[in-house]
Amino acid sequence: MLTRGCLKIRLGMGTRPGMGTRPGMGIRLGMGFLVGMVVALSWLPLAARAALIRIEFEGVVEQVDDGYAGIPGFDPLFDGSVAPGAILRGYAIFDVAQAPADSDSQSARYVFETPPGALRAEVGNYVLDAGPLLPPDPAPVGYQLEVRNASDDTLHAFANAVVSAGAIGGSGALEIASLGFLLEDSSGAVLSSTSLADVPLALAAWGSGSFSLGVIDTNFVGNDVRGTLTALSVVPIPEPATLALVACGLAAVASRAASTSRCAARRARAARAPRPRRAWRRGRRSPRRAPPRGPRASRSR
Repeated sequence: MLTRGCLKIRLGMGTRPGMGTRPGMGIRLGMGFLVGMVVALSWLPLAARAALIRIEFEGVVEQVDDGYAGIPGFDPLFDGSVAPGAILRGYAIFDVAQAPADSDSQSARYVFETPPGALRAEVGNYVLDAGPLLPPDPAPVGYQLEVRNASDDTLHAFANAVVSAGAIGGSGALEIASLGFLLEDSSGAVLSSTSLADVPLALAAWGSGSFSLGVIDTNFVGNDVRGTLTALSVVPIPEPATLALVACGLAAVASRAASTSRCAARRARAARAPRPRRAWRRGRRSPRRAPPRGPRASRSR
């Protein structure tokens, strides 16, 4: 039943004759709630079509090549926290349903803008994130994924990076940073196509996994860090637009619940308060009562 902008749903047994004596329960749903939930639910199929996933990876640093090593008076580009045995952790976010930027019969290259895409690595005191893309790629900031389906299969993620945390040493300012990871299998039996939807994202499915990151200062002296991946996991994530719409629906639910609670509290206070007796002003006559009707009135006459 729709009344005054609300949908009222009655549950349980009513109080009408022949329907028992248990009172029914009423649920009043505001139109804001209804609109919010309808809009949110209408976008849920889009979340199902979206294929945004997050790959989390971990590895061990095995090699650190610093151009300033052994040169007196110069600090290494990375401090001592980046050394063999250090643990690197990172993640990549991309949509497996995205079309490639360019492709041929054996390979495809995908470009992901950040956000919603992301590529990050953390090692020691340093954090590196995907940075500016180079022309002709249209996205200003992002990274690339390259899939190769040939005699050897590979999945390669790489980006020009920015150093988000950590101080760079050396004799000049930071010029270039890079970040990437590589999954490869020399048998060529892992991939059946260059589509991201067909790429297995389990480390055990590949022959090997590795990562690399590096920095070069304005003197063109660099530090190259390499290591082996030891873990890889996939975490599906919902599309941000769907999250916002669902949040709108939930906000409407909360708003309606708060409004209903306030109304119920006001009604409870009004029911408990004694009603004041109506008093006529002094000097005024009470209103006359209407003469009785029916048999008694005729007998009195």
